[in-house]
Amino acid sequence: MYEAKTTSSFDKYMKLHQQSIDSPTKYWGQLAKDVLTWDVPFDSHRVLQGGFENGDVRWFAGGKLNVAYNALDRHDPKAVAMIWEGDEPDDIRTLTYGEMTAKVSQIANALKAQGVQKGDVVTIYMP
Repeated sequence: MYEAKTTSSFDKYMKLHQQSIDSPTKYWGQLAKDVLTWDVPFDSHRVLQGGFENGDVRWFAGGKLNVAYNALDRHDPKAVAMIWEGDEPDDIRTLTYGEMTAKVSQIANALKAQGVQKGDVVTIYMP
C-alpha cells in the first residue's frame, strides 16, 4: 500500500496565493530575499508602502539591486533563458542566458554610441 497523495501543485499554488493576500509584506519580503540578489538590502519594515488608491505604491524601500545581474548574469550562460514562438508552428527560437547577455550588451553599446548615459530615459515603440 502507498500513502495517498493529498496535495497537488495547484494546492500549493493556492496556499501561496492566499499567503500573498493575507500578508503581502511578509510574503513578498521573504520571496525577494530568497530569489533576488540585493546590492543594498531593503528595509524589512518598508517592504510595501503607499497604496493604489493614491498611486504612491513603493516596494522594497531602501533596497538596490542590479536587474541585469538578477535577470541574466547570475545564470548558467548555457541554460535556456527564453523560448520564442512565432506565428507559424515551426517558427521557434531559443536563446541561452549567454546569447541573451550578448544581445543586451550589443543594444547597450549601440545606445552608448548614440550618447545615452546613466540616468537618461529611453523608450521603445513596439507596434
